[in-house]
Amino acid sequence: MEGDNSLVEQAARGVLSYLAAHPEAGDSAVGIAQWWLPMMQMDFSLEVVQQALDQLVERGMLQRRQLADGGYIYLAQPAVMVGIGGSIVPS
Repeated sequence: MEGDNSLVEQAARGVLSYLAAHPEAGDSAVGIAQWWLPMMQMDFSLEVVQQALDQLVERGMLQRRQLADGGYIYLAQPAVMVGIGGSIVPS
């Protein structure tokens, strides 16, 4: 399972990199897997992306908001957005 952890960490770094460039962005796990990461030449399964998002929420780096339809949207946690250009760093 070590390889899976490495993939999850790579996906998490990809999400954070995307948010550093687009600090106001927010999307579902499916949108992140299908749009955000491929724009950065990254391709991960939805399962890996969901694990990465869960870890980032757990670490306090992302917000998870429930939508009216029961789905979730993921956004940058404003508390970890610092510096010019919205660079993201762990708190």
